[in-house]
Amino acid sequence: RFVVPEATSLLGEAALARLRGAGVATELSPRAAGEGPAARELTLCGDAPSLSAAAALLVEAILSRHGQRLGSFLSRWSFVTEYNDHFETPRRAYADILPLLAAASPLPPKRDGGSAPEAEALAAVTVFDPYFCEGGAVAELEALGVRRERVLNRNRDFYADIATGQLPPQYDVLLTNPPYSGDHKQRLLRFLASDGDMRGAPFLLLLPAWVCEKDYWNAFLERLATHRAAGGGGGGGGG
Repeated sequence: RFVVPEATSLLGEAALARLRGAGVATELSPRAAGEGPAARELTLCGDAPSLSAAAALLVEAILSRHGQRLGSFLSRWSFVTEYNDHFETPRRAYADILPLLAAASPLPPKRDGGSAPEAEALAAVTVFDPYFCEGGAVAELEALGVRRERVLNRNRDFYADIATGQLPPQYDVLLTNPPYSGDHKQRLLRFLASDGDMRGAPFLLLLPAWVCEKDYWNAFLERLATHRAAGGGGGGGGG
């Protein structure tokens, strides 16, 4: 028995004809109530060779459908990416750092020495998020007071833009939740620690706690400390 979403459409007439004697019965699955009305429980009947062939065909059809859907999903990005990297950062995470974003604002201090109100500061700050997910960063930051046109989060290949010099020429803070797959965190830290990016802009990174135990994180901190000791600007933090 198999519980398969949209099983009827998955196994069409041509596929059924290839089952070589195995019977197929479909019915609503009592265990699949939460999977939507299209979920069916398939029962394959027949001798051992027929069942084996039928099961192999079913698995092949499921994998093919999954591959087509995944390919369609990933085609929305202009760069190579992975499905599990596309989960948006929640608004609460952005809300927690609003005072830091306001502090990065280019607004000049008030005459009395105080800072601009947070709302004014947020409206003036330019934020660069180099990793594009589905555009949620723009919407969430806009809802919290950052002007939409000042959130630089583009459907572009971050690493290709580094190589070709097509990064935004100026921003007030780099803010990102980097992808967890592959070596994205290491590559981001190498970019932040590079001579070409020590441009004075602070950065805020949302990283898992275990990163602080990694050699690449400690190497990054050493590089950053050396740069600052030499009188360079920039800096930021992870959390």
